[in-house]
Amino acid sequence: MAQPRMTGVLRFGVFELEPHTGILRKHGVRIRLQEQPFRVLLALVEKRGEPVTREELQRRVWPDTSFGDVDHSLNIAINKIREALGDAAETPRFVETLPRRGYRFIAPVEGGEPPAPAAPTARIPMWWWLAGVALVAAVLMAGVAIRVTPTAHPRLEWRRLTNDVSLKLGPVLFDGARLYFRKTTVLAATPGRILQIPASGGTPTSVSAAIPAGAAYQMLDITPDGQELLVAVFRTEVTDFDLKDDLRHLETGPLWTTRIVGGSGRRLGNLLARDARYSPDGRRIAFTAGDVQTPGSLWTASADGSDARRLLERKDLDIVLPCWSADGERIAFGQIDRATQRRSAWEIRVDGTGARRLLPDFDRNHLPAAWTPSGDVLLISEGQFWITRPRRVFEFKEPAPVQLSTGDPLFSVPIQLQRGRTFYSVGRTQLGQLQCFDIRSGAWTPHLGGISAEAAEYSRDGQNLVYTTHPERELWVCRSDGSHPVQLTKAPMLAGQGRWSPDGRLIAFAGRSTPDKPWRIYLADAAGGGVRPACPKECPGLDLAWAPDGKTIIFAAPVGIFATEPAYLRLLNVATGEVTRLPGSEGLHSPRVSPDGSTLAALGYPGIGGLRLYRFADRVWKKVPHPGPGDPNWPSWSRDSQWIWYYNYTREAILRVHLSDNRHELIAPLRVEDMTGFIGQWFNITNNDEPMILRRRDVQQIYSLTLEPR
Repeated sequence: MAQPRMTGVLRFGVFELEPHTGILRKHGVRIRLQEQPFRVLLALVEKRGEPVTREELQRRVWPDTSFGDVDHSLNIAINKIREALGDAAETPRFVETLPRRGYRFIAPVEGGEPPAPAAPTARIPMWWWLAGVALVAAVLMAGVAIRVTPTAHPRLEWRRLTNDVSLKLGPVLFDGARLYFRKTTVLAATPGRILQIPASGGTPTSVSAAIPAGAAYQMLDITPDGQELLVAVFRTEVTDFDLKDDLRHLETGPLWTTRIVGGSGRRLGNLLARDARYSPDGRRIAFTAGDVQTPGSLWTASADGSDARRLLERKDLDIVLPCWSADGERIAFGQIDRATQRRSAWEIRVDGTGARRLLPDFDRNHLPAAWTPSGDVLLISEGQFWITRPRRVFEFKEPAPVQLSTGDPLFSVPIQLQRGRTFYSVGRTQLGQLQCFDIRSGAWTPHLGGISAEAAEYSRDGQNLVYTTHPERELWVCRSDGSHPVQLTKAPMLAGQGRWSPDGRLIAFAGRSTPDKPWRIYLADAAGGGVRPACPKECPGLDLAWAPDGKTIIFAAPVGIFATEPAYLRLLNVATGEVTRLPGSEGLHSPRVSPDGSTLAALGYPGIGGLRLYRFADRVWKKVPHPGPGDPNWPSWSRDSQWIWYYNYTREAILRVHLSDNRHELIAPLRVEDMTGFIGQWFNITNNDEPMILRRRDVQQIYSLTLEPR
């Protein structure tokens, strides 16, 4: 029997379907689904458990179109539905294909209300109808007039203030005359310096600041009087991991202030923070805390570090980028889902009440940048600035924000905008060049014509190459000379490192189907025949290697800010999708299998450190002695399986170790800031045992940006 059409919210699994608004949500977050796929999904859900023929769907969704024209559109709609639900035709959880018939929705559905039966109506005098119609017409005309009147939103103008080649790290802080920012050495042993330029622009010069000796630190804010810098001190130097959105700290650290003139510094009580901002009057501080092991939280405290009070705590989420409203009554903050990296802007009152998402229907990843004096919120999304706008009469949902910038450069946050219309930011144009190192001449030269690509790996026979484009993160294969390129993935998927199967037929890689989805492992036909998940269930993976049998993938769960699972190496059976633990691999990542198939190499997380070897024959782990300072990173096997090449961040050099006698050899110095890549840097070797990197060609400059009225 046919189900009646539903009007209330329909729930299945983690999804909610709103028939009256045309909105699909997952965990309460709106998912983009176009009108026709939505109507197809609604038709299937309304008749859940029953077959729905293709002809029925045509009459429901495309009533005025011939079936031949509809057939292709229906196939596309079903694919869009499955993509939104994370479903698959081969192993359906929601939408089942009925060959030569149609489709059936197979998941349990809750909620929904059938339309109420029509109640008997009394006869109403005609003049009542005429008066009502006139009133409704007047209201509608007023509403239309308001809705069609363009909203006056500001335009954003910017100009470049620097023209040097140094790497720059925000925020850019303004004391009324000069701008302060950091020159970063990314992950080098020596923390970056604080630099200054006049507000009108110029050549950066150093500032003497009283920071605890040997500490890594990050500037966070400047007092309203422009006399002191607010800094957080960390054990590990921070990095410009993702200048397209925000600076991510992997830990919390003590808050300090340091005077710009005189250089004296002091710690603010016992506060531990990741991000922090002064209130407009300088009397309070809003700060965030939490790391990959603890819940994210938002706090306020007095400017001297006393009277700390927690406003909010969220499990499995990062809380970042607190920023005060101009009246000091509200705090905007960013919320990042650690599993999916989904980003959104929120606000809360300073008394800890009224926490709400600012833009529940805005489906782009975004974070707050600052409040404007008029009460709007400036946002950052993929390196571009947006601005919220207030609701108008007859607007019952939060209006969509307005995009203010586009194209290059990509801007970064946090920013300082509490008074006036001007703020400052680091702008970045992402560029890279693939290079290899000639050991005989000691020179770096362009490789494959110097394409902007990383994660390059040669097949076992040396005839082919897989690589990931930078910054687009698309996976490609080509011949070893760069000819016959074939694209394996395209946007919106983001691809990581690709690894050749031993027989050269498949490529395993870590990827995200969309930027807001978790990392998982995929398989691609090396000839370009398609991409599919390697595991039927969502098993997060970021770094991987093929086992010698070509039937098993060894992988590590995401690390650092992507960490969602315990740290150990997993074994994925490609045929069955079963995942098991590799014994003795606790705390290890970066698996690499030797070309002769005898040995697995892996690296230890901080606290374990070092290079470990696992011989498949005896199933025993051993640690490779390392003279220090620093630990190996980015391990790569030589062709003869006798050496492991690696990069040392502390020494800023490429080295290799001979495994028979544990002899470490220096190959070439290489500054960290000369490299770039998806996670800051990338290193490998060619099929001829030559070091290979993506040379940084980024342009980072300081920009002045002004919100100009229209």
